[in-house]
Amino acid sequence: MPLVWGHSELIKLAWLRATKQPVEQLQAVTTRYHGQAPTPTVSYWRTAVPVVELRPNRDLVVEDTQPFVLHYGHDGWQDV
Repeated sequence: MPLVWGHSELIKLAWLRATKQPVEQLQAVTTRYHGQAPTPTVSYWRTAVPVVELRPNRDLVVEDTQPFVLHYGHDGWQDV
């Protein structure tokens, strides 16, 4: 059956490319987003992928693989 599954996925991709509409899109998702892509509200900072610029109206989450202490400031650390 693995080959049948692979063929069905290929058919779904061909359908998506031809119609721009996914085969298995849930009605709840369509209703919630009205066909629009969701707007991200969170930026994630990691050592491997630092956030260079924080866009307006976004929260910042700082992540690491081990516990750490975060020191932050602004204005060149004049008003911490």
